[in-house]
Amino acid sequence: MKSIYSIICFILLLTCQSAFSQLFEATGIGSTADLAKKDAVANAIKFSVGEFLVNKEELNNDKFSQKAVSYSNAYVKHIDVKSQQKITDNEYQVSVAVDIESQKLIGALKEMQMAVIENAIDSDILLEAVNHFDAQDLNKKSGEDFDALVNELLVKPIQENKELINIKILGKLTPIKPKENSNTFPLELKLELTPSKEYIAGFERIVKEMKANKGDLATIYVHNLNWNSDRPSREYKVESKKFQRMRKALDNAFYSSDNYYRSLLIELLDKNKEVYKAILLGADELRFIENKRNSSVKEKLSRFSNIKESSLLFLDSRHARYFTGSAKVSSTLNLTKSDIQDLKGIKIYFSNCDNRNNPISCLN
Repeated sequence: MKSIYSIICFILLLTCQSAFSQLFEATGIGSTADLAKKDAVANAIKFSVGEFLVNKEELNNDKFSQKAVSYSNAYVKHIDVKSQQKITDNEYQVSVAVDIESQKLIGALKEMQMAVIENAIDSDILLEAVNHFDAQDLNKKSGEDFDALVNELLVKPIQENKELINIKILGKLTPIKPKENSNTFPLELKLELTPSKEYIAGFERIVKEMKANKGDLATIYVHNLNWNSDRPSREYKVESKKFQRMRKALDNAFYSSDNYYRSLLIELLDKNKEVYKAILLGADELRFIENKRNSSVKEKLSRFSNIKESSLLFLDSRHARYFTGSAKVSSTLNLTKSDIQDLKGIKIYFSNCDNRNNPISCLN
């Protein structure tokens, strides 16, 4: 068994018995005299090989040493024990002189592909490798910074239930001529919907972070909310990977939040400001008031499932739309005689409720 202590070996070339034979002296330590002798011989063999190695650190490689010793039997001509002593209760030290045909041994080891080279990687390759890992670190940090920006500007406002779409009631309810023998009386409700300028500014900041001119791309379109034109006012090509990161974060935020608005919830208030009736309006029940093409929300936004997407953001796998400006819309409320007699006020806000059969339940 090899000693765990440091081995001090002295190599001395004493004589040259032939063109291929050299004498090496070395010292070994072991728990018995025999093991110490074997260790000394192994050290002599390693250092006979070491004279022909470029990288001397390979001498400390156990696998290399084992192979060198295992291939040496045919090349060791003579072993002379120079000294032997017991240095501790459990250790012996033996010095030997070994006559080794070292050049033949080196030749055999080279044939076994055990050659060692120094500076195995040149500076250009090293620089390329370092740049590769630096780029990976930079991309990771860039991705983390982008995620943090998306969270701060787009996700956090949703989680904090910020008003992302502002609602303004345009005047009082106005009558519409009812049908003959109708049990209800129609009143027109006019509203103005405006996406939060602060939120849209945050989204536009994110779009700039995603801009790209090549590679795998996604497309972002900008529309005016009144939909006077089918064509977007602006269009951006953005980096697909960052787009997907943003989309995933927004999907998670919208679907897990009350801000995933499906409807407008209208509360009819009596003189005590208490709700006595609730009405739900979806995107398909709103009409544009000022639209040169006389389009309805239902015609323009039929692919959207809710009012939030109809007036703020819409994202699919490789495309996104966001809206600027504002839109004036109207809807008809068909009220009974008692509804109209009790009506003193109206309150409107967005809701993720979609219970059309019992909209009053959406208030809870």
